Amino acid sequence: MKKIVFLILTSCLIAFSFINVKASEKERNNLYDYKNLLYQLNGVGFNVEEIEVKTAKDFVDNEYIIGETNNGYFVYSKEVDSLLEYSLKAKSPYAEYNKNIIYGGPGAYFVKEGTNYLSILEGEVYEDNKILHTSAIANKEVEKIENYTLVSTSSLPLVFEWKVNHPEFFRDECYTYCGYISGGYCGFIGLGMLIGYADKYKNDGIMDNKYYQDPSTKTGLKNGSESISKLLYDSNPKDSTTSMHIKTVMKDYAKSRNISISYTSRWTPFFTVTTISDALKNDTPVELFGTFKYEINDTTKSTGNHAIVAYEMGYVPSMGSSTYGYKCHLGWSNYGEVVITSYTLGSIFFFNCK
Repeated sequence: MKKIVFLILTSCLIAFSFINVKASEKERNNLYDYKNLLYQLNGVGFNVEEIEVKTAKDFVDNEYIIGETNNGYFVYSKEVDSLLEYSLKAKSPYAEYNKNIIYGGPGAYFVKEGTNYLSILEGEVYEDNKILHTSAIANKEVEKIENYTLVSTSSLPLVFEWKVNHPEFFRDECYTYCGYISGGYCGFIGLGMLIGYADKYKNDGIMDNKYYQDPSTKTGLKNGSESISKLLYDSNPKDSTTSMHIKTVMKDYAKSRNISISYTSRWTPFFTVTTISDALKNDTPVELFGTFKYEINDTTKSTGNHAIVAYEMGYVPSMGSSTYGYKCHLGWSNYGEVVITSYTLGSIFFFNCK
């Protein structure tokens, strides 16, 4: 009798595993319905046979495909038929979740739990009517923006023509230790990485070595309460930042160090892609302040702000012109090499030591 029960249980487990494998294969096979996506995935180096597929929506029910491998992930928009972001060396933010996935833009990864939303990277839970004020926090300065620069690509791979001299600083050295601190610090985390890069490669002495994870080699930036990000935040606290506020923080920081700097802080539409590409060509990483539109219950519309650091910029010839994407550090640990190809820009900031 025990043997019969064992055989039945074993058969059920095999059947269940077979069903799961078939479901996974079916989802993967669905990728072949999106020819442009296949072209893009092959172009950037994904092996389609290794991809596990999940589905997601945004706050207005647009649909997305989340693809995951052991070493990377991508987000694809069905609406615009394009990869929005991808990485070949970052764990998917949705790796532990399989349903109710919400994509709010780069860095804004959510899972819906009842009527609330869990911000995956922040670990915070927000009520649905307060979701606009998460890691993409709206503020009065952002609400003043009337024009946005939409960056999207219709095909990949991107040709990364413009980049700083040492992209490994962001891609590898700050991959995990980037000055991350939980809360509304993204603008300060980005500025901390700009300062760290300038200190290591341009002007030794602009930052104390104690803020490096490894001071002897100037590798990585300490996370948490002892980070350069926390120092910058404490000097002029603000839970939501734009280039205007970060410019003020940087000017005060430079003054405290008796360092002379030149800086660029511009709102849309007072900068172009050339402003950014020229900075990168001159070995200057750029902090991008992106804005995302959300709509909840068909009534609430707003924009939110998140800051990331661009250290490479690429293009794709399209329709007789060019569209652009950026290789960025998202300001989160383990998200140091993410390619962003569809989002909006509200303002930018970068500086150089004189």
